[in-house]
Amino acid sequence: MLKSFQVIKKNVKPKLESRCIDNWVFRLHYRATTIIFFSATILITLRDYIIGERIHCHNDFKNKKLSKVIETFCFFNGTFSVIDDHNSVYQKVSHSGFHGIRSYIEGSGQTIQRHTYYQWIPYVLFIQGIVFYLTHSLWKSFEDGRINKLVASLHFPAFALLDKEIKIGNQAIPTKEKRHASIESLKDAFLKRRILNKSWASWFVFFEILNFFHVILQVYLTNVLLNKQFYSLGNNLLREGAKVLDEVFPKLTKCTFHKYGHSGSIQTHDSICVLAHNALNEKIYAFLWFWFVFLFAASCSILLWRVVTMACSKNLKFNVLIFANVVQETVHPMSLNMLLKQFSFSEWLFLRYLSKNMNSKTFVEFLMKLAEDLQEKKSDKYMLLAMPNKLE
Repeated sequence: MLKSFQVIKKNVKPKLESRCIDNWVFRLHYRATTIIFFSATILITLRDYIIGERIHCHNDFKNKKLSKVIETFCFFNGTFSVIDDHNSVYQKVSHSGFHGIRSYIEGSGQTIQRHTYYQWIPYVLFIQGIVFYLTHSLWKSFEDGRINKLVASLHFPAFALLDKEIKIGNQAIPTKEKRHASIESLKDAFLKRRILNKSWASWFVFFEILNFFHVILQVYLTNVLLNKQFYSLGNNLLREGAKVLDEVFPKLTKCTFHKYGHSGSIQTHDSICVLAHNALNEKIYAFLWFWFVFLFAASCSILLWRVVTMACSKNLKFNVLIFANVVQETVHPMSLNMLLKQFSFSEWLFLRYLSKNMNSKTFVEFLMKLAEDLQEKKSDKYMLLAMPNKLE
């Protein structure tokens, strides 16, 4: 398990020179959420390693070996709480003074709530962390470094102001001529791969939708794990306080163990089991409930934003707002909008992410070359207004 953490750590940590191929919601999914789940897994694992006892059961056996057998049986077979007459363990406290601890006779028709999730929690949390990162890995495999391949030669073009190449350490600042050639190559590659550019954007939107449904799936699976008590956990916690956590994560439960007596008859032994690790589990899942709500809201907001971008990708004011920090005052707003109108939404989105991976000066020059190329191929003379060249 530790080797798995080390492998994923190399990919989860931020990289200063990495290309921007996603947005903040993607990063909430594969970075923040993955770290949260792995941290929770480590906490639970360390707690079990340091304290040792995952369950301790009190019974009437004086034989320590037999008591250990019962504890092992109760841990893997599960414990239970007795539901009262109002179908809730916690509407009133039983005569024992503890929630869910009351007299229970097998076959009497009394309702019980079984607890078996606790043995699976560290494994489930670890798998959930991997799955959240897996969606990012899938997106990277579909993206296939397309953005990086296009802008790889434009690492230092903004500093290419001389006719002579300058070396700084292991890096070389290209000449003005090489800079212009690189931008020209980018323009040609963009226009030749318009179908691929569209597929890039289509996959990007698909994975945004996938992130949304993935949150829903994870909440559903967590609810199944916790005996269908996770959905209302946060609401009940806010409304009734910390006492409701005892219903989902009881610290004291019952366990029934059967053994053969000396005469061959079956003997039933009742044990009270302490689930000390539930003190940590309840805090982890209470936090996860609120985190899932935040993640769901963020995933919804990015989908709403995507609908807005689809509807407004050809709108003048919207494009000026979106590309304001990139083009600044070097491109006439009307000219920019008329250029962007020549592209579909998928190409518009691809251009947007190209702009995030390029210096603003270089991106403006790239747009100008795009405009010139398209103007030569189009018979419409009104396609572009003059672009003021403030780059030189």
